[in-house]
Amino acid sequence: MRLLANRELALSVYTDVVKEWLRTEPFVPVRTKIGPKLCKDFRQVTPGAVCSLDSLLTNLIKRGLTTGVVQSTKLQQSLLAALQSDKITLGTWDLMEAAGSLSTHIMRVLELVREYGKEEMDFKGVGRRYPRSGGFRKSMSGQDTEFTTGLTSMMQLKEHDSSSSTSMMEPIKVVPSTINDEDDDDYMAVFGFNSSSSTSWNQGPSEHTAPSSSLLLDDTQPQDTDFDCKEVFGFKDAEEDNLNAEIEALIPDPRKRKVHTIAIRKETKKQATTTPKKQAKPETTTTPQKQATPTRAEQIKDELYKAPIEKVHIASTKTAPARCELTGYAVGHKGVRLHILTLHEKAWGSSYKRDAQFIAGEILAHRHSKFEAEHLRDCL
Repeated sequence: MRLLANRELALSVYTDVVKEWLRTEPFVPVRTKIGPKLCKDFRQVTPGAVCSLDSLLTNLIKRGLTTGVVQSTKLQQSLLAALQSDKITLGTWDLMEAAGSLSTHIMRVLELVREYGKEEMDFKGVGRRYPRSGGFRKSMSGQDTEFTTGLTSMMQLKEHDSSSSTSMMEPIKVVPSTINDEDDDDYMAVFGFNSSSSTSWNQGPSEHTAPSSSLLLDDTQPQDTDFDCKEVFGFKDAEEDNLNAEIEALIPDPRKRKVHTIAIRKETKKQATTTPKKQAKPETTTTPQKQATPTRAEQIKDELYKAPIEKVHIASTKTAPARCELTGYAVGHKGVRLHILTLHEKAWGSSYKRDAQFIAGEILAHRHSKFEAEHLRDCL
């Protein structure tokens, strides 16, 4: 069961309605006309989004779109034709992107309007009053309510049930039998009919009648029809007249049914916690793992970190990110360039160059190591 689009509504009707909507006030680009946000889901639709499409929605419904369901291809083609001939309304928006996004936005707005109207008609007094349009209704003003209700009053929101339609069904005709006398007995034997009834079969039924009632199942063959309902469904101790007493009735009220389900769930969890737990396996003694010996590269890195520095080089740049870098050479490690520290203008401040020069002077004066230089930096 669903609402169907009016396929007899021509593409020219879509195009005329879209062009008429674009020519209405305010005379601004269409991206500004529909509002700040494009809707990709009907839950994103706001009352402002509906009112910005007032003339478009009203004219579509009046011209034959009474179900509020559009054909997306015709809508997108009409938007392409209308925006292509009006570059001012299109603005800086890409033509293909604008047509696709606008058609999706319009369809989502119409979907919300349909849900708004159906919830007014279909409420049965049980459950939430407005489960799909509740958020939209909370943000509506009196004018928004009047406009949206006017749209739904022009629409036919009764869903179409394709299974209930019999206009497309053709009457079934029963073709008379063409079985010969020679094949009569074999045919009856295959399909389990009594061969004595073949005389009435050869006569053939009329065009709209079923076969004769004399065609009976063969009573001579044993029929295994013994079916124990109580045994299959687990009601062995119940009487035949009292099987319903073994089945717990379903609570009709959803709220009471939910409370009942939660109570059963809590009772089940309580029983699960009271069951004795399995005894934990005794912990096995694990052999202590051997500590890995440091590699030669790690040893050299540790020595450089603590070795005194005998030569310092300062490099600075003003290009982003502006920074000043100190490098040098440690005693006993000839040819190994050591990075000491870097001061960034963004993190350190405008005095990053002056402080870097001060740290470099202290390193050369007191033969500090990289560890001591970092400690000096942290004290500034």
